[in-house]
Amino acid sequence: MNCPKCKGDNYRKDGFSNGRQSYFCKVCERRYTVTHRVGTGTDEVKQEALRLYSEGMSLRAIGRFLGFSNVTILRWIRHFSKNLPLIKPEEAIKTVESDDIHTYHPK
Repeated sequence: MNCPKCKGDNYRKDGFSNGRQSYFCKVCERRYTVTHRVGTGTDEVKQEALRLYSEGMSLRAIGRFLGFSNVTILRWIRHFSKNLPLIKPEEAIKTVESDDIHTYHPK
């Protein structure tokens, strides 16, 4: 952990601020806290979330599986969907196949 201003590693603990540990840089005399961002995953984790979502897994289940909140998973999917190409009407899907069709016949 280095000072965000001077990038020095000569620091000491300096109490708490809003429930987070505060530090004092002995080089530039700046006080700072280290913020841990929640929901920042690697590109591989984000792609895995998108793959699981495309397979039909729920957002909450993906969040539990990957260790992120369901809101974070939703944000990732929305971000990915903005970069997908749109389907043109002339390229629209014409045939759909469905397996395992179940019917119910009352007796």
